[in-house]
Amino acid sequence: MLLRVLTLITLVAASLSGKAATTVYQKPSEFIRSACGGQIPPTRMLTLTAVDQSRIKRLLGHEYRPSKVRYWMSGRRMVIILEEVGKTQPITTGYVVSGGKIEQVRLLIYRETIGAEVRRTSFTNQFKGGTLGSNGKLSSRINNIAGATLSTRALTEMGRVALYLDQVRPRCFAMSEERPRKKRPKRGLRRWHRSIGAVFALPLLWLMVSGLLLQHQDTLGLDQKMVKSASLLRLYDQIPDVDPVTTSAGRFMVAGWGGMLFVDDRILEESGTLVGAVARPGELVIATTGELFVYDAQGEYLDRLGEESLPAVPIEKIGLDESHRVHLETAAGHHLLGEEFLDFETAPAE
Repeated sequence: MLLRVLTLITLVAASLSGKAATTVYQKPSEFIRSACGGQIPPTRMLTLTAVDQSRIKRLLGHEYRPSKVRYWMSGRRMVIILEEVGKTQPITTGYVVSGGKIEQVRLLIYRETIGAEVRRTSFTNQFKGGTLGSNGKLSSRINNIAGATLSTRALTEMGRVALYLDQVRPRCFAMSEERPRKKRPKRGLRRWHRSIGAVFALPLLWLMVSGLLLQHQDTLGLDQKMVKSASLLRLYDQIPDVDPVTTSAGRFMVAGWGGMLFVDDRILEESGTLVGAVARPGELVIATTGELFVYDAQGEYLDRLGEESLPAVPIEKIGLDESHRVHLETAAGHHLLGEEFLDFETAPAE
């Protein structure tokens, strides 16, 4: 009987010697309340994907069992409580992360027999401003504490996990959260910016539109359009300084103005200083000082006679006899053109 009692006492003592007393430095609820302005916000849940679990495993160096993580939001600050084993027992630590940086670290519950020095502010302040690098390491240098190596490693690993969870958490803002506000320029500056932008944008827009129109003028038929606005023509210096010259030839009204030629209400592609025009059966012949232009009965272009095909230039007059033959008067004399304008002869003096 005495042996059984001694054995029981020995087992209990051994059990108690391997188990340290739990020290609560701050309740998790109090930490959340103090980090969130005196109240506990609604609890949020982050479900970890397989990718998240794999990344956290690399950060910790071992499997991370929880598939869901609870956290709380105060504005844009994430408050999270994590646990990691130091030597044999879990260490409960609170983290505040904002903008991808650690803002606060607080040891909440410690269960190990040694290494509680990690609770000191001089140690936890080393985490402030720390970020998670692409290599999975903290940007802040965390100095080890003699006798608390495993606890130091545990808090460092949890800091990396807290930063990673802040990266992957949903970015939707609740109505109670403070949304990021952009600084707006003053109204006066906005007004000036808008006005200056319009001044520079309108000419560019005009250049773009006019360039496209000119590029596709054949497709759009713009080369066949007539501008009838006198103010617009005057603006672009398209109104000649000289008076127009007009003449009638059969059913056609022919005009010349500043080198441009017109038949009725249509501007011709040909140009020159108009001398006159005559109408033959089925043809319209227009004379300029240096050329003859021949059109059909509908006013469509047929032929051109230049200096190389004329008896002389400049042409001074054009006429038509009773036989519908074309007469030209030049500085070299009076000439009579052949039937097909292939030759000419000097007209007999009157």
